[in-house]
Amino acid sequence: LEPPANLGYVVLDECHYMGDEGRGTVWEEIIINCPKDIPLVALSATVSNIDEIAAWITDIHRPIIAIQHPVRPVPLDYFLVEPRGSIVRARDMTKRGRSSLDGHGPGRRQRRRRGPDVGRLILQLKARHWLPAIYFIFSRSGCEAALRRCLRDGIGFIDTREADEVETAIDKTLLDYPSIAPDSDLNQLIFQGLRQGIGIHHAGMLAALKRLTEVLFERGLVQVVFATETMSLGIHMPAKSVVIENLRKRSDDGFRTLRVGELTQMAGRAGRRGIDTQGTCIVAVESREALDEALRLIEGEPEPIESQFRIGYSSAALLIQSQRDPEDIRKTIERSFGQFQNRQRIKLLQAEREKFLRRRGERGKRSKQVGAALEHKTRQLAVLQDSYWDEFLRIGRVLQHFGYLKAGELSIEGQLVARLRHNNELLVSRILFSGVLDRLIPAELAAILSCLSEESRQGDMRYSWALLRQEPHLQKRLQVMGRLAQELREVQRVQQVALPVSVQVGYVAASYRWAAGEEDWTQLVRDSYGGHEGDLIRAFRRLIDLCRQLAESPEVELSL
Repeated sequence: LEPPANLGYVVLDECHYMGDEGRGTVWEEIIINCPKDIPLVALSATVSNIDEIAAWITDIHRPIIAIQHPVRPVPLDYFLVEPRGSIVRARDMTKRGRSSLDGHGPGRRQRRRRGPDVGRLILQLKARHWLPAIYFIFSRSGCEAALRRCLRDGIGFIDTREADEVETAIDKTLLDYPSIAPDSDLNQLIFQGLRQGIGIHHAGMLAALKRLTEVLFERGLVQVVFATETMSLGIHMPAKSVVIENLRKRSDDGFRTLRVGELTQMAGRAGRRGIDTQGTCIVAVESREALDEALRLIEGEPEPIESQFRIGYSSAALLIQSQRDPEDIRKTIERSFGQFQNRQRIKLLQAEREKFLRRRGERGKRSKQVGAALEHKTRQLAVLQDSYWDEFLRIGRVLQHFGYLKAGELSIEGQLVARLRHNNELLVSRILFSGVLDRLIPAELAAILSCLSEESRQGDMRYSWALLRQEPHLQKRLQVMGRLAQELREVQRVQQVALPVSVQVGYVAASYRWAAGEEDWTQLVRDSYGGHEGDLIRAFRRLIDLCRQLAESPEVELSL
């Protein structure tokens, strides 16, 4: 794909996304494939190994200069809020200050609380003139519950004139987006909060209502926003203060402590340039252990970016299709930041290996301890040298197993894999060529393809199972898809390929009714989905994208 003729620069804002498991590969591919005559500009506030990244870009693209500006335009001060509600400056936390946390350490039985008293803390922020504030809570339900509590307690920040402005903004949004259902439970809550100068912001909301909240916040008509972590990235919405309710968050592997970079991103929202002389970040701590963790994060440096580069079925098939020579394929793969970091580790291991070799020479061949250490270093070197190439070969063996790759050539099915962009392009291709999608009307086709959605959150699956019971032929096709997925999952296990294989039914009913022409959006969400509207819209967008990819692929039958 040729870049536009008038392209002058490629700007990578928030380039620490290179360390994100879900997005890191795409960011590296952008840098690897950027034409060398086009300068790159990469921006981030939370990259500690900037020189390493600059060295990699210089190596594979063109020379790039690392510019570091460690001074914030608006100074940031950290405070801690204790279980009893007192706010203490972090740098002043002494042994005397820690005494208020006695009784909250391990071994003491206590009622579990989820953060400080929201209403009380907000009123303290108001008294200290620390509003407007973004209040980070790491769950959607937590954000909504905090807003309900404020409304119940009668907390508000709006006078009569401001109330009129808010009402006008709400009316304009409803006029511009007539599909918004003002009577849904979530939207009612959002509007009630905005009318009191309090908002929520999370990925389950409609984009138009998130934007309305942002605009009112920027205009000073919203003084507090309860937000999930998504608001700390990619949105220009600075505040005077930031509250972080908890230092632990849910991840794919369970709960974990925040990283320094994550804390820095959220705290970085505090302090408005040209308005505030000081930004304030308040971190809630409920035990001495949480206090120690908070101080470690506040005083620490952001973690270095570790490459998350992964090879998928589509990228492997594209390389086979465009670069037939295995050596050329390997060179392309090893231009990744991941292999660049591996080469740095290889240099260190080689130096350590030389040290062990000298030590063995001094002690003689009988030193079992030195010999075992030397053998371990040798194995580590082999893994680092070949890790990405081995990953490519394992994926190639999976393609060969299903007949998608023969004697270095892609079959028609393999060519479709190379063309698609999905979590698991091989699964999509196998389902398409299995006949599962044949002789379906559009609504049925949308329902079946929705099972391949990459949207992780699903609604109430009862609606989808009810539809499948009414349409047994769809249920049979879904069973075939399940068997194809299980077969692929087993082959991946044998070949040690860790790519996601997922068939999920949570969007079947909503996709069916939507594609069949249902015009009552509120009823569709309520009676066919049951989850947040924002999640359903993202699922539909991904479904549209998958349908578009299939429609534009010459490997797909015109009848489909």
